[in-house]
Amino acid sequence: MTLLCPVLWADSEGAGHNVFVPLRQRGRAGRVVHTQTLLPDGRVLLAGGFKSLAGLLPLGNKDIEVFDPKTETFSVVATLPTMRGIHTATLLPDGRVIFIGGSPSTVVEAFDPKTNTVSRIGRIIKARREHAATLLDNGKILITGGIEVYLRYRNGQFERKIRVVRLSEVFDPKTGTSEELKTRIAVSRRGHTQTLLADGNVLITGGTGGDRWGSCLLLKPGSGDIRIIGRLRTPREDHRATGLADGRLFISGGTAHGRSVKTCEFYDPAEAKFVAIKGLMSAAREDHTATLLADGRVLLTGGEDNQAGPDKADVVLSSAELFDVKRDAFVKQDGLRTGRDDHRATRLKDGRVFIFGGQTDSGEVLNTGELFIP
Repeated sequence: MTLLCPVLWADSEGAGHNVFVPLRQRGRAGRVVHTQTLLPDGRVLLAGGFKSLAGLLPLGNKDIEVFDPKTETFSVVATLPTMRGIHTATLLPDGRVIFIGGSPSTVVEAFDPKTNTVSRIGRIIKARREHAATLLDNGKILITGGIEVYLRYRNGQFERKIRVVRLSEVFDPKTGTSEELKTRIAVSRRGHTQTLLADGNVLITGGTGGDRWGSCLLLKPGSGDIRIIGRLRTPREDHRATGLADGRLFISGGTAHGRSVKTCEFYDPAEAKFVAIKGLMSAAREDHTATLLADGRVLLTGGEDNQAGPDKADVVLSSAELFDVKRDAFVKQDGLRTGRDDHRATRLKDGRVFIFGGQTDSGEVLNTGELFIP
C-alpha cells in the first residue's frame, strides 16, 4: 500500500540560478545516514537511516520512500524488513536496488520499483556498516571495510564496542551468495571511498583503521591483485570522491588527524598521481555532500566542522560552494536553508539537486528537503 504525505508544493520554478529552494512537503519521518538512489524513471529512492542517533541502539527509519521530482512530493511505498543505517544501496542494471549492511544481520535485500516490494535475496559473509560497495563490470558487488558494532555487558552495564572489518567480499546478486576476496593487503578501514575506474579497476582512498594512514589502494577485482599506489596529499576520512567528466576524481574535505579540513585534491588515473588543489573550500567540512552537476561543476553542501564551535565543539554547516573544474576555483554560494550533517544529495535528470535529511547542531534528525537550482 502506498502512503502519501500531505501534498504541499515548493515554488522552485522561476527561483533563479545557483539557489536553494526548500521543499514544502516533508518526508514522513526524519533520516540521517540513509541512502538515496536515482531510479531509472527519474524518481529518488530513500531508504533506511536513523530517526535519532541517541542511545546504544539508535531508532531506525524502516520506511522506504520515493521522491517524485515532477510533483515534488514524497510517497511511502514499502517497509524495510531489516532496519539499516550507514548501509549501502546499489542500483542494478535491471532497476532493482540492493541494500547491504548497516545492521547486525548479514541479510541482503532488494527493492523492486516495478512492484514496490522488498525481498531477501541472499547473505554477505560479514555484517558491517560504514563500508563501501561498488557495482563491478561483471555485475557483482565489491564490498570492503566498514565496522562491526556489538554490545558487551561489563561491570553491570552494556558497552557499545566497534571492530574494523578486514575481510573483503564480492556479492553476486544472481546467486545471492558472497565470496571472500583474498588479497595480499587487507582493506581494513572505515570512512574510505571506493570508485570504479574506466579500466575496471577500483580505487580505494583514505579512511582509518588500516595500517597506513592516508594510503590508497588500487584493486583488480578479477584477480584480487591489490597494491598501494600512493598517499593522499592530505590524509583523510569521511571525505568524498566525485568522478569528473575527464576521468579524474575530485576528493574533498574529510577529517585529518581528528580535525575537519578545507583541502581538496585530484586523483589522475592517467598519471596515477594525487595532485593538490591550491585553493581551499570556504569551510572545513566532513560528512558533507559533493555532487557533480551537468555542466561539470561540483556542488558541496553542509557537513560539519569538528573544531569550529566553542571549546572546539562540532558545528553543523549550512554553507555551500561550487568547485569550478575549468578554473580549479571554489565559488561560495548562498547556503542551505537548513544546516545539515550526514545528509544525502542526488542529481536529478533535469539537472537539479535533491537534498534531504541529516541532523542539526542540536541533534535533531531532519525530515525536510531542498532543491538546488543550477
